[in-house]
Amino acid sequence: MGFDSAQGVHAQVRDAGFGVSESLAALVRWSDVLVLCVPIGAEAAVLDEVAAHAVSRGQVDKPLVVTDASSVKLDLDSAILQQAKQEGSLVFVPGHPMAGTEKAGFQASLDGLFGGAVWVLCPDQGETEEYVVALMGIISALNARAICLTVSDHNRIVAEISHLPYVLAATEVLAVSDGREGEQSLRLAASSFRDVTRVASSPPSLSAAMTGWNHQALRQALDRAQEAIDQFRSAMDAGGVVAVAQLEELFEAARAKRTRYLGMRSETVVKEADVAKGTLVSACLELGSLGHTIRSVEDGGATWRLSSD
Repeated sequence: MGFDSAQGVHAQVRDAGFGVSESLAALVRWSDVLVLCVPIGAEAAVLDEVAAHAVSRGQVDKPLVVTDASSVKLDLDSAILQQAKQEGSLVFVPGHPMAGTEKAGFQASLDGLFGGAVWVLCPDQGETEEYVVALMGIISALNARAICLTVSDHNRIVAEISHLPYVLAATEVLAVSDGREGEQSLRLAASSFRDVTRVASSPPSLSAAMTGWNHQALRQALDRAQEAIDQFRSAMDAGGVVAVAQLEELFEAARAKRTRYLGMRSETVVKEADVAKGTLVSACLELGSLGHTIRSVEDGGATWRLSSD
């Protein structure tokens, strides 16, 4: 069951066999878990509305567990959100599934999109463990793997491996000459150009939001990208066989790092450990800081049985 403020989407959703709530308030009333999938700039207002509806439910046995899919984690700490948390009406655990395409809208939905993906959770140290475990169970059911990160680590990482590629893809396209020469170049462009520029086809509003809201971390990533470009420039300035040798070193370093990345995707060394109740979040954040994902969490009575890779 879901809700979208754009009424025109409702028919598409129903035709696909899914339920549509009449309003956000109604969705909050009957939901146990709610996932916010809204533009980054709108998230604070939507979360406040959800919190207000959660508070209006009055006394409940369990709080509404809310997570999101935003690629930038903002400081969301309004008065109504704090009230909902303090009253036990709502628990908010920021999230970000690392999966998607350059397309947007319900019509761009893909069955199995999250299969094999890593799904970031950013729980607070004091978060009630059972709700974090519940979200991990949903992630596992979608054939994805959870990883716990701090908000600052999340924003730094996505700046490097998600947001920077959007800037570089747009840069590559804009670097193509204008006019007649540019037309010639585009007619000759093949797989290298197509692969590097894929995300430049994303909706500009989406690209601008993720890069703009994460501007601090992205500026640092851009500085490192500029340092790499300067290394290539310096190598080329050497000229001749010296330039070729220096360039080969740079390309070899890049290939080695990408080969390592591809190898990580196929590594499946599973480790299991018993974690004392009350320490799960800190244990998962420690694992996340080392790059380890969570495959499953089982209640072992006095401990949590944690499976990670």
